[in-house]
Amino acid sequence: MATYLTMDQNQLEKGFATTVFVWFLNQKLNIMILNLVIAFGAGLISFLSPCVLPLIPGYISYISGQSLGDIVEKQKKILLKTVLFSLGFSLIFICFGATVSFIGNLLLEYSHSLRMIAGVIIIIFSLQLMG
Repeated sequence: MATYLTMDQNQLEKGFATTVFVWFLNQKLNIMILNLVIAFGAGLISFLSPCVLPLIPGYISYISGQSLGDIVEKQKKILLKTVLFSLGFSLIFICFGATVSFIGNLLLEYSHSLRMIAGVIIIIFSLQLMG
């Protein structure tokens, strides 16, 4: 279950601002948990859809390089290979997402300076175009 932030006697004595702050953190935690549950449910529903579910035996066969008969015989070995492939694939895309998020935040942080630099470059190009 979710862990909620609680206030001790010292925090209660600090007043209304601390109470509001703790309430706000609890609300953010509840929203985050709800978002994770919704995202997991949507992924599970899309995985179990009639369009995707029949593709799974072929997917596992392709990853393992084995026929369906071989998969049944060497079930544990094939399952391990499939899980490791899926984890590696997920890890790559998680790293890509984190990198793009970091670069986006960096660009957002320096957007004012970047706009000034872009403006100077446009002025230089337009002066060069004029001759």
